Amino acid sequence: MRALLGLAVLLAIPATAPAAPANDSRAGAETLAVPGRASATTADATTQPTDPPACASLAGTVFFRLGPVPAGPVVVRVQASGRLDAALAVYRQVRSQLRPAACDVTDDDGLARVRITAEPGAEYLVMVGRRTGSEPGPFTLDAFAPEPPEAPPGRRLPSGGARGSVDAVGDTADAWSVPLAAGRSYRIALTGRAGACVDAAVFRPGIRSFDAEPALRLGCDGYALYTPGPDEGGITPIQVTPDGARPGARPYRLRVRPAGPDDTTPGRVLPNLRTVRGALDFAAADAVDLYRFDVVRRSDVSLRLATTGTVEHDLLITSDRGREIRCACGLAGGTAVRQRLAPGRYYAAVRTAPGAP
Repeated sequence: MRALLGLAVLLAIPATAPAAPANDSRAGAETLAVPGRASATTADATTQPTDPPACASLAGTVFFRLGPVPAGPVVVRVQASGRLDAALAVYRQVRSQLRPAACDVTDDDGLARVRITAEPGAEYLVMVGRRTGSEPGPFTLDAFAPEPPEAPPGRRLPSGGARGSVDAVGDTADAWSVPLAAGRSYRIALTGRAGACVDAAVFRPGIRSFDAEPALRLGCDGYALYTPGPDEGGITPIQVTPDGARPGARPYRLRVRPAGPDDTTPGRVLPNLRTVRGALDFAAADAVDLYRFDVVRRSDVSLRLATTGTVEHDLLITSDRGREIRCACGLAGGTAVRQRLAPGRYYAAVRTAPGAP
């Protein structure tokens, strides 16, 4: 009896490894013009021992070479898609060495931006990396020269104020102008969003550059009274800039209004045993109301403040020279203070906290 034999041969064919992007290494860097845009992905990108350090731990990198690069400020921006969390780094190439120029990581919207000041004839390399723990994904990369800052005096400020946005990377300053009369007092209020502060500087009329010394500075959520001097009336420039170098849009509101009797000295009269009413709105450049009262003999003086809503208010007592004597600060819904005072003139100031722009 003849046995039937069968022989099966199983060939194990190794799976083909995914091909890395052509610009996975520095040597294969893709050229990105200025201005220019590139669409790419970190899918299948790897890291190399020769990858330069970045501002985050990376699991895959791709490279671009800027060229040609105009001397002066250049913005490089990456917009990640899908679930990609990326890092964006720019380096100046000096022979075989890469010198870090700027680095940023994508925010909650997948956006990262850096700004460099390109030197004449210098070469720059851009690295986009997938952060460790992130999924790979596509992205777009832009390089462009930002718009130059506005020159004085700037755009005319509307009577109702202006809303705008500045950015430490792409839009570094806004310029506004407002006609102010010499010897008259004005209320100036600058409000921004929480965590995204802006600064403002008020300049005297006739300046040719914002490098001039300002007459007044306002910080984050700033409020001030400003009175132009005898020779300082006219079209007054105001420049708004980001507070700090962190990238990202900084929305703000700027308003300038004439001061009223309750905004500055001598203030409104606060009669004894009488109630006076007022209203404050920081965003409308009305942040402080000032009242005056006289003490004819040493007395215990009581002041009561009632407010509506949840916005915090301060109640201050000051001397006629502006020295603070007492403050019930940061309270909502009202407060009361009792203070023993010697004979003299005093001021009661009600101050409100900044509101949303």
